Amino acid sequence: MDTYRKRFYYLVATNLIIRLLVALTTNLGIDEAYYFSYALFPDWSYFDHPPLVGQMIIWFSFSLAVISDLFLRLGPLVIGTVNLFIIFKIGVLIKNNKVGFIASLLYSASFYCSIIVGVFVMPDAPQSVFWLASMYVFLKYMSSQKNGWLVLFGLFTGLAMLAKYHAAFLGVGVGLYILFHNRQQLKNPYLYLSAFISLALFLPVILWNYFAEYSSFAFHGQRVGSESMQLTLKYFFPEFFGQVFYNNPINWVIIVSSTIFIFRNKLFKTNEQIKYLFYTGIPIIATLLVMALFNRTFPHWSGPGYYALILIASVVVEHKTRGVSKPFPTKGVLASSLLFGFIVVVGVLQINFGIIPMPQEENQKRLGKNDVTLDLYGWEQAGERFEELLKEDQLLGQGNTFIITHNWFPACQVDLYMAYPNNIDLYVTGSIFKQHHYRAVNHKRGAIQQADEGYYITTSRYFQEPDETITSQFETISQPKIIPIKRGRRTVAYIYVYRLQNLVNTEFQFKE
Repeated sequence: MDTYRKRFYYLVATNLIIRLLVALTTNLGIDEAYYFSYALFPDWSYFDHPPLVGQMIIWFSFSLAVISDLFLRLGPLVIGTVNLFIIFKIGVLIKNNKVGFIASLLYSASFYCSIIVGVFVMPDAPQSVFWLASMYVFLKYMSSQKNGWLVLFGLFTGLAMLAKYHAAFLGVGVGLYILFHNRQQLKNPYLYLSAFISLALFLPVILWNYFAEYSSFAFHGQRVGSESMQLTLKYFFPEFFGQVFYNNPINWVIIVSSTIFIFRNKLFKTNEQIKYLFYTGIPIIATLLVMALFNRTFPHWSGPGYYALILIASVVVEHKTRGVSKPFPTKGVLASSLLFGFIVVVGVLQINFGIIPMPQEENQKRLGKNDVTLDLYGWEQAGERFEELLKEDQLLGQGNTFIITHNWFPACQVDLYMAYPNNIDLYVTGSIFKQHHYRAVNHKRGAIQQADEGYYITTSRYFQEPDETITSQFETISQPKIIPIKRGRRTVAYIYVYRLQNLVNTEFQFKE
């Protein structure tokens, strides 16, 4: 067996162990728990995203037969491993096993690629495997000129778009490459067949939006649009430095220096594969940076663009280290992997043990508000304590018990860890921007009936007293029972549980 291929298998095993460590020692975060609600109510699309993340949860939890942090994250764990094989294969296709191995090293050292994509339940996970597959088959088409690969490109691009709208940049990359460097392809009917397949696969999302008054498209349009279009650096620097960190700062330096190298040494002019990779990677990254000059963006949105840049960097590193057969061809690649391992270990320890002291809020109702690590901690505790409270109130097992809360976060985690295990329906009040997908969930779960008794739940991280929407509907709202969330001996957050009794009207409808 080739040395680099053997090293690659060791890397796959090590990377999987690290990702399993994270998956097994943390609770699902806000977004992860939110997408669990997609799996509870499958649909052709959703308020926030296309349907594939919900389907991924269903498939890997065996149609929700096994609900645990590990099985809900099983899809990303499997996809993360598959992605390593695909990027290795792309590197081999571009040049040789060494390029494939270097690409795998850089990929595995990226926090976006290994953790956000390879552990967390996010739309990025199903998008990633089809994004990488799309790149692979188009590169195969470039080398073979067999139209079957071009058809597969349309198939995989359409599937990637069913995970996340950003996958449209795959078509942008191919379009720019053809427009600037290979215009004879515009005469190829299979190019248009490929585009048709992508759009046909995406059609259910378009139809869903049509019947839902384009709510998802409108929501994302408001997120990325700006009425005033006033230039500001308020969001630019978080986006820029977020991209640097998410992709590993050392990776980022290697990528930038490699990009400079290909232009200085005219590799961009002479290498068709690098041209294609450049057009697939740069547009989404540049678009997000420009958008961040006007609006709030999130660094992981640009993550897929770095797949192509990782491959470009791998070609350059291989070029510079020909004849070098060390496990880590450069000190930079070694340092990148070590930094990744160090931060992951420190992060897991911080989440579970709080080894780095965090600023403490004196106000009990704001405790933990500024500790982002609590997004992944304490919810199993909350679920266990809430079940005890149900038994005390003698409501456990009653089908007419309900929970109300005030925002899609923390509603999603309350739903997953407190409501769902006890067969209780959860509802979210407020505007569409407070409810998100829970607007549809409220409707599907139906109105609260007059005989029902239930709870209003909020947390010290996102505290909000029951507002007039709640207080006007119930005769009795008790003082809250407070569930402390402990990390070691320290209380780090509180869950506030208000008892709701005696619905005033015949039923409680959730309106804005």
